[in-house]
Amino acid sequence: MFDLPVVASGNGPVGLGSNPTSTATLPGLWMGTIAIDQVTSLTATNGQPVVPTESTASIRILIHVGTNGVPVLLSRVLLMQTRAADPSVASTPVLVLSESQIPFFDGIEERGGKKVGVRFESAFFDLPRDWRPTAQRPELLLEIQQTLNLGSSPVVATNLFDFLAARHSRPPQLNEAYWDRWPLEGTWAPGGGARTPADAPLLLDPFHRSNPFRHAFHPQHGAGYPIRRAFVLSLDSQPFQRELTGTFEETISGLATADLVYRGKVSLQRLSDVTDLR
Repeated sequence: MFDLPVVASGNGPVGLGSNPTSTATLPGLWMGTIAIDQVTSLTATNGQPVVPTESTASIRILIHVGTNGVPVLLSRVLLMQTRAADPSVASTPVLVLSESQIPFFDGIEERGGKKVGVRFESAFFDLPRDWRPTAQRPELLLEIQQTLNLGSSPVVATNLFDFLAARHSRPPQLNEAYWDRWPLEGTWAPGGGARTPADAPLLLDPFHRSNPFRHAFHPQHGAGYPIRRAFVLSLDSQPFQRELTGTFEETISGLATADLVYRGKVSLQRLSDVTDLR
């Protein structure tokens, strides 16, 4: 675990301190808006490649925090409630990630005479492809081991990413399976924050469903460029009062010859205090 207090000034990069200013973490489901106001300039020659933007662009981020105070990144989640045979038993809210779990819970809003769950999502932070043996076919994993000379070592995220990055056509045995959560490092408390682990950035392989250079219906764009994304979200040290604020920085590799960096302010609201994900 890494503690991520914010130490930022001027227009420089997001800085990290040593300890959160509060030991009380804030579990639950959080949704934030990142207002981007700085971005890499591909034409700047003044030694300051990250420059202020002429206007502000906003993106959404979705983070869940368990009882241990450690955050995870989500791309989508459904807020529902438990179902009981006894009507005298009160329902409790649940956060559902797996679509296979939806039939076991009840919705919390009525639409068209039916109770449905409330869906929250952030298309901007789609998660990497799932490489586990339970998600990918054995013949694909065997081919990766043989191609990358892994022997009997298990396939990990970077192995699958490197294997797909070297291909110009989609392997027919590749499954469209993706992670439903992505572990982050940090402590979710004022003065803390979250970041992608150094050895586990967000990896968008050339055939990822969200790869911006891929077009499923264009024969010349069946594969995109391999993309790596790493970010740091640093929370301000002010005590929590209805929302958390802080700074955000992301580095994207693969979109251009040089890494692209964007920075901005972030504000986050807690949507639910449920600590378990189903």
